[in-house]
Amino acid sequence: MGQLQLQRYAIIEGYYWKDNTPQTDFMIEIMKIIAPHGTTKYKLRMIQNGKEKILIFLEEEMLQKKFLRKYLLKIEDEQEFYRSFRDTLIDMEFRREDVLYETGKGGMQQIEGEWVYVGQNGSIKQDGFHPEIYSGVEGGAYILEKMLVGTEEIKEIVAKLFQQFSQSPDIFYPLFLFNIMAVTCGYFRGNGEASFMRLTAWLDGASGSGKTELAKAAGNFFFQDERKEKAIEPVTAGGRYILERLSQSSGVVFILDDVKKEQTRERRNSVADTVDDVLRSVYQGKMTNVRGKKIKLEKIDCCGLITGEYLDTTESQNARLIYLRVDGFLKNPGNSRALRVIQKNPIWLASVGVWYIQWFLRKAEESSFQSLVDLELEALRKKPKPYKKISNEARLGENQAMLEMAASLTEACLEDMGMSGKFLESFRKNAEKSIRTVMEATYSLLGGDQAILSIMMERVLKKSKIREAQYIEGRTFPCIYQYPWKYRQEYFWIQEEDDFVWIEDYEESLETGKGDSYKQYDANPCLLIREERLSYLLRLELQSFEKEEKITPEGSKEIQRNLWVLLRQGQFIYKQSRTDSTLGRSALLYPVCKLPEGNLAKTNCSDFMVWNENFGEVQEGEHGEVWEEKTVQVNPNHDCLRTIIEQRRGDFIEEEWESIETEAFNGFNENMYKRRKEFIARKVLHKETT
Repeated sequence: MGQLQLQRYAIIEGYYWKDNTPQTDFMIEIMKIIAPHGTTKYKLRMIQNGKEKILIFLEEEMLQKKFLRKYLLKIEDEQEFYRSFRDTLIDMEFRREDVLYETGKGGMQQIEGEWVYVGQNGSIKQDGFHPEIYSGVEGGAYILEKMLVGTEEIKEIVAKLFQQFSQSPDIFYPLFLFNIMAVTCGYFRGNGEASFMRLTAWLDGASGSGKTELAKAAGNFFFQDERKEKAIEPVTAGGRYILERLSQSSGVVFILDDVKKEQTRERRNSVADTVDDVLRSVYQGKMTNVRGKKIKLEKIDCCGLITGEYLDTTESQNARLIYLRVDGFLKNPGNSRALRVIQKNPIWLASVGVWYIQWFLRKAEESSFQSLVDLELEALRKKPKPYKKISNEARLGENQAMLEMAASLTEACLEDMGMSGKFLESFRKNAEKSIRTVMEATYSLLGGDQAILSIMMERVLKKSKIREAQYIEGRTFPCIYQYPWKYRQEYFWIQEEDDFVWIEDYEESLETGKGDSYKQYDANPCLLIREERLSYLLRLELQSFEKEEKITPEGSKEIQRNLWVLLRQGQFIYKQSRTDSTLGRSALLYPVCKLPEGNLAKTNCSDFMVWNENFGEVQEGEHGEVWEEKTVQVNPNHDCLRTIIEQRRGDFIEEEWESIETEAFNGFNENMYKRRKEFIARKVLHKETT
């Protein structure tokens, strides 16, 4: 900051003199500030009797009035002094070091054709820290010069930091990559990718799971002030304040903490509106709502991190995030130790962030860099993604491309830093796995598990043996046992070798011989499979998904754990309601049989197995068996199944059971008929179809 040498005045002993007489009791040092939108400001250091005071004025304030009058300064001839001041200012040429650039916005941006990362108190260039370029807003990164370290020191820091990350890479790596996205997204906007590298992560977990501490320690590279405090905004602060802070957060991760389902409707709506505004603004790269005079509808380049109980977002918003579940994080001693180490060394993340920024700024000046980035991005977008059959598959694919681009840039930086091949291989594997895991969790959250089940059920139906039950009139066969029903019940049982049994009209299959029918059932037609068999067939398809790398082993295990819940929730199968469960039972007992061997029409009935008096127990005979198994009723009208069934109708097996024309199963029909009635009664879908 240079002395202001006023025209027609001399500076003697720290005062302005004229005609050998002191005219003031102060002296001025001045710097020019180039502010956003063509605004010019000046920073004055007023030195009066050995004391300093910093003042900042707009150019028009200094040129149009006696702007120093209220500061109790001695000026002998005010009219002459201010005329000299204005003449000097108009004619003054500032040295480069006496010009400040107040950008009004943080993050990666171009200043006079040069890429710079701007914080609230200074900026980072390839060659170090520059206090003369700053954002001039409270939000954004507060940069300390000690964040800039040498090559050997940064390699040591990186090794220590990622040693802690290795305790839980599925959590730490996505948080780290989010920071890489936040500091880089301004560059992508400047090169035509207005929506790239902008995303919000939702850190979900029960109270005490460590989500807030994680967000403070690893959610943001940079500090908000010289005390090394991390900026984290509680959702209870109110929507207007939160949006104001978000509007100031370019170049960093904006953290919204402790979202939960509030008790009162007014509070719930307020929190939901704030969450929606954050998601929308971050993703679109501009403020989309104004709740106060301090908030402007300006562009922002940041990422978001929300901690707390997950709230369902609107359909237009729900793919603008990735989902991290951290329940049980702190229960793992290794995770707790890793978090404590990172908390005790907050400068590590900041130093790594600054090193990455300087590396990126150097790369951005290379003529070939942008074309290489474009090629990498094109390849990532063309890469097959396992996000099918949900409405936001395109957005999810783009979200994964963002994380993968951040990982690719980080790996290139670490390689240029000189990290070992072993370290780089570990980083690559952990990054890839963590991205798959977090995207899979997001996919599941947004209905992806149901989409996977749709594909699995389609595959099962395309491959399986489906027997179409025949309506053979029971009265046409001479038999010892008199049938009371119109149709032979054995044809509607499940044969041991069947995958599925298709009953064209379950009502009709229960008609009595007198022509009476049971019209209380609403399941026409009916597709049945034993619970154990369906579980086995779906496990085979999950294994195929794993081999095709469309799902991780962890994701496969999660689906297996929740298989029957997912099948009911997705309306793939019917349920029978019960008082102790909102989901109801997915499987009920149903008759299953093994046919007698050969044509035994003339064999004495006593040679066959007999149903025990204690219903449910089976006494095995020589030629056949009948028993009960838990059986599932599949919904043939499900959107993903109906077409497959229609296409396969010609493939259904219509099997003549010659041996069933014997009396092999006579005596069991009455009990099995009752079981069939019980099976179909009160069956509904989890959500009633319209």
